[in-house]
Amino acid sequence: MVKTQTSGLMLYGFVFGKNWKLSLAELLAFLKKKEISYELIGFSEHGCIIETKVDPSTWIKELGGTLEIFKVLKKVEVKKLKKEHLAEFEGEKIRIYGAIPKIGKLAKKSKVKLRKRKEKKKEEKIIMVIENKAYFGEVISRYDPLSQKKRDTQRPVVRPELSISPSRAMILVNLSRAKENLLDPFCGTGTIGQEAMLLGVKKILMSDNDSLRVKEAKKNLSWVKEKYGLNVEFEVKTCDARKLEKCYKKESIEAIATEPDFGPLLKESIPKKDAEEIISYLTSLYKEFFNSAYRIIKKEGLIAITLPCISFGKGRVYVDKRFKGFRLVDLFEDLPKEKKKKLRKTVVDEEREKGRKRIIAREFCVFKPIKK
Repeated sequence: MVKTQTSGLMLYGFVFGKNWKLSLAELLAFLKKKEISYELIGFSEHGCIIETKVDPSTWIKELGGTLEIFKVLKKVEVKKLKKEHLAEFEGEKIRIYGAIPKIGKLAKKSKVKLRKRKEKKKEEKIIMVIENKAYFGEVISRYDPLSQKKRDTQRPVVRPELSISPSRAMILVNLSRAKENLLDPFCGTGTIGQEAMLLGVKKILMSDNDSLRVKEAKKNLSWVKEKYGLNVEFEVKTCDARKLEKCYKKESIEAIATEPDFGPLLKESIPKKDAEEIISYLTSLYKEFFNSAYRIIKKEGLIAITLPCISFGKGRVYVDKRFKGFRLVDLFEDLPKEKKKKLRKTVVDEEREKGRKRIIAREFCVFKPIKK
C-alpha cells in the first residue's frame, strides 16, 4: 500500500469480479507497475476503496478482474445512516454491494429501489459497504464483456480447450508488471501475448515446443496487431521451455507471464494418489523450466504463472512452490499485516465449468529470482 500526502485526493471504488482476491491482487500489481500513489482505504469480497489524485476511469480497459469503477460522492458510518442520506436518490435504482438490513429499511422509507448484484441492469449509482462504512458513488466506467468476447472468438485460431481466457491473461500480465518486454514460453495460441500487446508492453516474445502452436500464435498476434492498429514488436519461435537459454540472451527478459502444461484434461474427480502422481510429474517439468528461466530473466524480473491444483474428494493437491533460485512473492505484500488475515500469498481461481467445481483449478503465483 502506498500512502500519499498530495493534494486533490479523491475516493474511488472498484467492483470486483467473482474471484475478489484475484481482482485485488491484480489491482495492487497494476498500481505498483504504473507507479501510482494511492492509499487503500478498505476492501471486501465485493470490491475496494482507494484514495488517489489520479482519475482511474480509463483503467477498466487494463484490468481483467474489475467490473466497474465509481467515484465516491460521500461516505457515512453505517451506524449513523439515516433516511436523509438516501433521499437524494429517491426514485432511482441503486446497486448495492455488502447489503445490510438497515440500508434496506432506509431505502424503502426513502423510495429508493435497490438492485441485487446479480441483476444485469446498468444503474449509474452504487452503495458499497466496507468496514462499517457506506460509500455512495456514481459509476465512471464499466467493463465491456462483449468486446472482449469478440476478441477471443473472432481471432483466426480459437482453441478454448487450450487457451486461458482473455481476462485471466490480462491478470497474469498485470501481475508480472511487464513494461519493456514479456515472454510466454508456453504460448499455445498466444492469448497472453495478445493481451500484453493491448496492455502496452513494448515487445512481446512468445515460444512453444509445438511448432503448430507457434504458427497459430503468430496468426493471432498478427490479427490483433492489425485489428487494433498497434505499434508493437512481437516474435514467436519454437523453443523448449526447459532450454530457454538456447533461444534468448542471458538476463534479457524483464518479465514472464505464462500458463504451463497442466497435464491430462480431467472431467471427473480422481483418487488422491493419482492426483499426487500427476502433480509430481508436472513439478519436475516446472523445475526444469524455472532453472532455465533463471538464466534469462533480469535480476528485478518477475514470473507470473498459473500452477495446477487438482481436486480429490474434499481436498486438493498443490504444486510444491519451492523452486531453486526463486522466492515466492506475496501477492498482497504491500498490505499491512492487520489487513492480510484472510489472504494467502497466492490465489486459487475456482472458476466453475457448467456449474461444477473445476477438477483442475489455477493457482496464480508470482516468483522473483534471487540474484546477487
